[in-house]
Amino acid sequence: MYQRIANANFHGYALYTSSGGYVMRNGRIWVRNDGMPIFRHELRHVLGLGHASDSYCGANTDANRSYMCSGLANVYSKFDKGILRTLYHPQIGAGKTFDELRSVITELLLKDSISL
Repeated sequence: MYQRIANANFHGYALYTSSGGYVMRNGRIWVRNDGMPIFRHELRHVLGLGHASDSYCGANTDANRSYMCSGLANVYSKFDKGILRTLYHPQIGAGKTFDELRSVITELLLKDSISL
């Protein structure tokens, strides 16, 4: 990890290893300061989340709707919680493509088992 961050201007960085098929085995987090928002953001990377899209993020961090924005939100949004509930729902299998999961996710949404 040191080689990746030594000369960079990161506030935090996360790495993980996988066995293929999107199954993560372990992860490491580095945070430049003791700020919990950065730690939470990097932890979400290790849990499998990428950065949020521009439609959920903006220059005003108080208005950001996701903890996965580059400008960190101050609280977990309903969207963040919904993504984590979906990602770790027992019916969602690791290593499957979105096309393979589309019918499962649709059913879970229709039954209000998950919400985004």
